[in-house]
Amino acid sequence: MFLPDDISLFIFSWKHVTQNAIALYHAIQPHFPNCTLINCDENVILPAEIRHITLDDSYYYGGQFDTAVKNTPHNHILSCIVGDVNPNANWLSIRNKMLHALNVESVGIYAPDVDYTEHMRRGLFSRAPSIMSIIQTAPHGFFIPPL
Repeated sequence: MFLPDDISLFIFSWKHVTQNAIALYHAIQPHFPNCTLINCDENVILPAEIRHITLDDSYYYGGQFDTAVKNTPHNHILSCIVGDVNPNANWLSIRNKMLHALNVESVGIYAPDVDYTEHMRRGLFSRAPSIMSIIQTAPHGFFIPPL
């Protein structure tokens, strides 16, 4: 059974989204205690109270994802959220729905249901009517349980 402490959530930050990513960190961290900002704007010095990993600009997305995978403890859920996501989302609800989906429905990858993405083609699983299948997750964020 997964609990909030079993989630390693990484926010991907880069040039021009740093301030939004910091706001996102402050909005998410109370609900996801193992939250880390992966910063690819080497010109920004983040405050010590923000758990972070700073890389150079060449690590944008692919290198950030690789860093997140390598920094996720064994048996933790890996979560990646891009730094330009609206920080005002209901992160408690997202966390609770994700934990329910991964604990009860046994899904492979969970992504919040958003309506502002091009990835809108959906279908329902017959064994889990509350879960939709999509061709790919929206690039805004996702959760992957351990194998």
